[in-house]
Amino acid sequence: MSPHVIARALMEEYPGIFVEVSDITHPMRVETIHLPKHMRRQGIGSEVMRRLCDHADEIGSRIILEPSDSFGTPKTVLVQFY
Repeated sequence: MSPHVIARALMEEYPGIFVEVSDITHPMRVETIHLPKHMRRQGIGSEVMRRLCDHADEIGSRIILEPSDSFGTPKTVLVQFY
């Protein structure tokens, strides 16, 4: 299963979130995880990351990402989250 399939499934399961991953699976690059403000602090972001990590484990890959404050969350908060 490709990372895009996982991202689409997560967006269908949690309408309103946006998950973008690269086409490359080794390593799997997480480009964007965005949750609207009303969906934050409910464990959804943690569940999204858990599912992405589980998928990476299943395919024997690692995940790379680069926290960005482009959606308004400070990088320090994102680094703690990831």
